[in-house]
Amino acid sequence: MAMNPDDLSDLEVLDENTIVQALRTRYNREKYYTYIGDILVAVNPCKPIALFDEKQHEEYTDLVTRTQRPPHLFWSADHAYRALCNTGRNQCILVSGESGAGKTESTKYMIRHLMKISPSDDTQLLDKIVQVRAKNNPRLT
Repeated sequence: MAMNPDDLSDLEVLDENTIVQALRTRYNREKYYTYIGDILVAVNPCKPIALFDEKQHEEYTDLVTRTQRPPHLFWSADHAYRALCNTGRNQCILVSGESGAGKTESTKYMIRHLMKISPSDDTQLLDKIVQVRAKNNPRLT
């Protein structure tokens, strides 16, 4: 078993101290995403990072299992999209965290990924979604 796995649920002991220590270690190694079972934990790097380019969109599209690539927001978005397409059932991605944690930016990246993988021709859909969110809650812009 890895000392610092991509999925912390693989650890023998999973308590608050272990989780915090593992997230800190991964953060110091510039690994900002970690799974804990079905949950993706994102730690805000508080700096620009190159994890959201065209290459990443391609690498996280149509993955059979999430273990094929390191943890990433795009896997969560892609997984929800594939579940929607395969089952026809609505899907939901819950983005939660404290103020300044990067929820809005994470959501924008996931929406961009959904725009890349969906057959929609509406190139301004992302802007429309962000505007609706801002109109309903001005703090989110």
